[in-house]
Amino acid sequence: MALSLATALSLMQILNVPHPPAGSNPFIVFLVGANWEFLLTPTLLGAILLVVVALFYNNLSKDISYPTYWF
Repeated sequence: MALSLATALSLMQILNVPHPPAGSNPFIVFLVGANWEFLLTPTLLGAILLVVVALFYNNLSKDISYPTYWF
């Protein structure tokens, strides 16, 4: 478990996308014995839903455009 958490946090630091709560995902996977489906159902689906809600909410005003650029 320690190796999975260290790997996840290291990759987040290298990619400059730190998200400390995401460090709990490796623990959940190993403690519960979750399969690959866990990455699709709550994790990926939740991330996509958060981005869609953020895009909708932040673009309600005509004065602000979010995101200003993608990459």
